[in-house]
Amino acid sequence: MELPIEIQAEFDSLFELNEHYFEAGKYDKCIEIHEQAWSLFPHPKYDYLEEGYALLQGLVYLNLKVGKIMESEKWARQLYLFDQSSLLGTTEFALGQVYYEMERMDEAKEQLAIAMLKSEGRIFENEDPKYLTLLAE
Repeated sequence: MELPIEIQAEFDSLFELNEHYFEAGKYDKCIEIHEQAWSLFPHPKYDYLEEGYALLQGLVYLNLKVGKIMESEKWARQLYLFDQSSLLGTTEFALGQVYYEMERMDEAKEQLAIAMLKSEGRIFENEDPKYLTLLAE
């Protein structure tokens, strides 16, 4: 489902600002923008797979980047509320990353193994090799 035109315009405007903050390393401001953008989504929010899923993935990543691991876990769990049929392990990979940072290695390994299976390994390309190392243990 696509966002209504007026919301998409506001969303796009926010993300132009987000790029500026991201390039400046102001990740907390990026988190604020992501959360503001998420609040714009009409209900049911999880029907907006394209924009919504990427937005929440961004919240997982940004919160990990600034060390807000519990917030990151909250957003990673919400990724499961989207239709998973076309996501091919991205949700499990995100949660696996969070568990890794929480030092919950058994759970991280379980999620990363599912991500590996669903993505046939593609999800690990260009990612930190520490996740593959954990799978190999």
